[in-house]
Amino acid sequence: MRGPTSRWHRSEVTFGPVGRLLWTLACGAIAVFPIWKAITAGWIWVALYLGGIPLLFVLFPLAMRDIWRPVRDPSATPSIVLPPEPTPPAPGESIQERKAPHRW
Repeated sequence: MRGPTSRWHRSEVTFGPVGRLLWTLACGAIAVFPIWKAITAGWIWVALYLGGIPLLFVLFPLAMRDIWRPVRDPSATPSIVLPPEPTPPAPGESIQERKAPHRW
C-alpha cells in the first residue's frame, strides 16, 4: 500500500477504532472460551485439541490480521506530489510538436 497508512481509520472494508476494539475483544473471548471451559469442567485434553488450540493459534491470528489491516490515511498529506496529467492534443496539433516532458 502506497502512502501513509493508519490502523485507526475506517474504510470500505475495515472497521473504525471502536469496531476494531470490540471485535478484538469478541474474537479473544471466543478463542479463550474452550480453554476456560475445559479447565473448569475437567476435560482439558479433549477441549484443547478439538477447540482451543485451533481457535487460539490459527483462527484468532487470522482474524486479528484482517481486523487490524492498515488502510490509507485520508487526513495525511501525500509524501510526493505528482505532476498533472498531460492534456490531449488540441485539434490540428501534432504530438511531435509538443515540448518533451521534464525528466528526473
